[in-house]
Amino acid sequence: MKKWLLTIMSVMFLVGCTEDTQDTTENLDMDIADTQESIENANAIEQTLDLEVYEEYQTLSEKIDLTLYQATLETDNPGKRILLFTDADGRKVYKSIFIKHDRHLKIIELDGDGLLYNHQIQ
Repeated sequence: MKKWLLTIMSVMFLVGCTEDTQDTTENLDMDIADTQESIENANAIEQTLDLEVYEEYQTLSEKIDLTLYQATLETDNPGKRILLFTDADGRKVYKSIFIKHDRHLKIIELDGDGLLYNHQIQ
């Protein structure tokens, strides 16, 4: 009798541990989904750039209709800043390269005329 009781108790204990593992796995899946959502939100915030704070904004606005394109910061380090401009379909249309130490700006039309601007800015 004691062996049966011990066996039943052991099985119940193992079943209880298995359910906890499933709950933990579900919680981990939810945590991963929350983390991915947070990363996507951060990326969306990063993509909404305030171009007006950049030194090259005036020239960019003269050469590109900035209302038609979404700007994405590809690189921004002490030496250079690279911006990509995509259209509503997500195609990359323009690329700007700003060399900071000599204030040199290149604007490239990726699917058309090529180099649109290649000068130092004031």
